[in-house]
Amino acid sequence: MVLIQEKCPNCGVSIEVSVYSRIDNGIITCPYCKSHSIREAKHSILGAEVEGKLKLMEKKAEIRLSNSRDEERKNSEQIRASFKYGLILMGISFLSLFVLGISKYVSEYVLDSTTVKVTEKSSYFNGENYKIVEEQLRDMGFTNVNLKKIEDLKICLLKSDGEVEQVMIGGDGKFEEGDRFKPNSKVKIIYHTFRRSNQ
Repeated sequence: MVLIQEKCPNCGVSIEVSVYSRIDNGIITCPYCKSHSIREAKHSILGAEVEGKLKLMEKKAEIRLSNSRDEERKNSEQIRASFKYGLILMGISFLSLFVLGISKYVSEYVLDSTTVKVTEKSSYFNGENYKIVEEQLRDMGFTNVNLKKIEDLKICLLKSDGEVEQVMIGGDGKFEEGDRFKPNSKVKIIYHTFRRSNQ
């Protein structure tokens, strides 16, 4: 039997206490003044078991906390990596938009200075007066505009004098609105007129 010395907190008398006896769940009764006091749980067998379980629970809690911190750290690193990749993707997107903007600028403004954009399709000019069509094509920026007469009119029933039959730009008689040509491309306006009388 193991005996330990305790002092009564009430009267201060020294009491010998057996670890295995006279301790009911850590409560000690002084044989002199009959006061009750609670001993630290680690001096009883039950207290030792509880203390062991508490230490085990504390260790488990520490391990869980450590695992939780590791998990948090991993999640934080994943979030940082995701954020970094997101920023990279946004940067690539903005760069792509910038390049598209530059290419649009080049195609619309730089090419505008080196090419002429046709504002109407070829069939639009058919039936119009050749002088008006010539002026429109020169206003678009064409510099090499040529006229070709078809002297086939006798009386103005079906066609009128100066009526355009066809417009060709660079040999293309079926161009579309928005097509681009060099400013010095050969433009041919073919129109109807009266035959000249031979005198």
